[in-house]
Amino acid sequence: MAKKSIDVIKYFENLYNSKSIYCWGANGEIMTPELATKLYNMYHNNTYNKKYYDEKLKEGLNKIVADCSGAMCPVSGFDTTAQGYYNKCTAKGSIASTPKDTACLVFKGKST
Repeated sequence: MAKKSIDVIKYFENLYNSKSIYCWGANGEIMTPELATKLYNMYHNNTYNKKYYDEKLKEGLNKIVADCSGAMCPVSGFDTTAQGYYNKCTAKGSIASTPKDTACLVFKGKST
């Protein structure tokens, strides 16, 4: 079911007002020690290592955490990758064809 723009705006205002934080791999959950461990086990690499997730736990304990695409998961309800969002789009077209009363995602692909 399509979300109305006002619903998406309210959701992101809540993220802002609740001082949510960026955390690689998170999808809008509340940060707990268990979540930090889960994210580390799933995504760890040289950049997103144990120290990274320990610092995110310290910074974001009991706050909402999400990465850029994961922030959309609670309002979309599906795969939080850009490709996942694109696959679920019910209408595709140019910027000029986007509706004014429905939240939309814009994807920039390779120009040919």
